[in-house]
Amino acid sequence: MAETQLVTELEPTRSIWPQNPVLWALLGGSVAFVLLHAVGALPAWLVRVPEWAVPPMAVWLDAVFNFIKDDLGLIHLTRTLTAGLEVILDATANLFYGKRRWPNIGPIPWTAIAASAAVLGYYLGGWRFALLAGGTFVWTALIGQWDIAMQTMSVLVVAAPFAFVIGLTLGILAWKFRGFERMIKPILSILQTLPFFTYLLPAVIFFKVGLTAGAVATIIYA
Repeated sequence: MAETQLVTELEPTRSIWPQNPVLWALLGGSVAFVLLHAVGALPAWLVRVPEWAVPPMAVWLDAVFNFIKDDLGLIHLTRTLTAGLEVILDATANLFYGKRRWPNIGPIPWTAIAASAAVLGYYLGGWRFALLAGGTFVWTALIGQWDIAMQTMSVLVVAAPFAFVIGLTLGILAWKFRGFERMIKPILSILQTLPFFTYLLPAVIFFKVGLTAGAVATIIYA
């Protein structure tokens, strides 16, 4: 009896065809455009977007960046705020691959880094993880990519903690204040769809070329 009642209460199957007349009009217009283009009766500006209709986005963006960077002086503020970050990045760069800046005690031998990775791997996941972690660093050194890998590592060991603290702070604020959550959620959703190099260009403009720009772009992307 319950099954019979359940079947009778089920909604009828929805039609796959649109019921809105506006959708039918758009569909008919699309078909008409294709047919007119096939017989050569469709104007050129309806086939391809004319150049005069394309807004000069590059010029506008350059003007906006120049105004923010030069007229408002934001570039001086951003570089002042990241002065401490640059000192930390110089230290890690010196420790990992010998950039010869403060503190001038690097680089750490590759054998020590590989052994430390193996110890950390064993602590986190046993011998298999230790072999994987240590073996990865050894293999990186043997194929001649050690300096490049350590340049990346020197940025990540700084950017990751910053990203964690900022993300944790934003998460707590979003949890406590619904208005803040509604404001920041669409912004984060948009940022997640953008590739990494989208953040790198403004980072280079405001934080100059170097490890600082890479660290800032990594923090934003994370």
